[in-house]
Amino acid sequence: DFGICQYNLGNFKDANILFEKALEFEKGKDAIIKEELLYHRGMTRYKAGLPNYIADLEKAAKAGITAAVEALEEVK
Repeated sequence: DFGICQYNLGNFKDANILFEKALEFEKGKDAIIKEELLYHRGMTRYKAGLPNYIADLEKAAKAGITAAVEALEEVK
């Protein structure tokens, strides 16, 4: 959630770091769906001008995350 807040505030590099950490802690009762994290990290990387955002968005899209499909159409 904190990563999403940072993203919404325009702090894309900070958000990227938070999503990276969240992907490391994907197990447990508070885990969120990995594909959702990939979508958020992909969008964060895109907005921050960081590489590999398309790979994250493609993985999320293949998993059925609708927002990732829409984002791929927008960024390509």
